[in-house]
Amino acid sequence: MQKIAELFGCGTSTIGDVIRESGKWLAINEDDHAAQLRKNRQPKWPALEQAMTIWLERLFLANQDIDGSAILNKANQFARNLNAVDFKGSEGWLSSLKERVGISQKTKHGESLSAPSQEEIECERLELHDLLKNWKPEDIFNCDETALYWDQEPIRVLAKNQVKGRKQSKNRVTV
Repeated sequence: MQKIAELFGCGTSTIGDVIRESGKWLAINEDDHAAQLRKNRQPKWPALEQAMTIWLERLFLANQDIDGSAILNKANQFARNLNAVDFKGSEGWLSSLKERVGISQKTKHGESLSAPSQEEIECERLELHDLLKNWKPEDIFNCDETALYWDQEPIRVLAKNQVKGRKQSKNRVTV
């Protein structure tokens, strides 16, 4: 053990601990987020953590946006339901949860979730062709205005992986 400790630059007691808990270390899937953590601390409220993890996974599967304040609100709600009277949803707890679950702030990319299907594109093209057939091409033009877009979704959200964006809302007030 002394030679192994010297090779890795640690104490022999550390090597002994690793050998004693080898079953736990070998059971970790290297692709799992937990394998990337330096310390493997168990949460103080495991039932709350499990409920939050399930809730977050469902949100991510449904492509729902989430931010820190919504997570804290839901955690406080779950804590009341689970009778975790000493739970206080703080920014520190939120940071730890995000690290344990493997989520961080991401920027949405593109508008791929809003892309119409090929059938919808063809249908719209035919409708536009029918609408414009009564007009001369020189009488058809496009114009735009300056507007305040008050109903757009946030660009930065919390997620585990890269997040696909939706086409931004066009609800606006002309300025």
